[in-house]
Amino acid sequence: WKRNQDQAFASGGLKVEDREIIIPTDGIYFVYSQVSFHISCKTDMPEDHDVVHMSHAVSRYSDSYGSYKPLFSAIRSACVQAPDTDDLWYNTIYLGAAFSLQTGDKLRTETTTALLPR
Repeated sequence: WKRNQDQAFASGGLKVEDREIIIPTDGIYFVYSQVSFHISCKTDMPEDHDVVHMSHAVSRYSDSYGSYKPLFSAIRSACVQAPDTDDLWYNTIYLGAAFSLQTGDKLRTETTTALLPR
């Protein structure tokens, strides 16, 4: 996460430290995360026609269970690899929901790319 940059902001005591959001007080929070990406689906291997997937997840660390656990996630198919394309593919993943969070909980995001055979 970014703090006070572009469309990112924090208020109500939220802090951003080491790319994590620190929850200031117990309560119900609406957590919203958006990731935009552009990728090339060009491959040097003519026999490759794998589907390129992007995943985005928000995880929560809580002292009550001592590790990161997923809050929510999404996977989006971006494109199919092909040797004859120079196109860049653009897409966005949006996540949002309300959660009961506790003082000191930490939220972080993870975004990955995966190739899945067709």
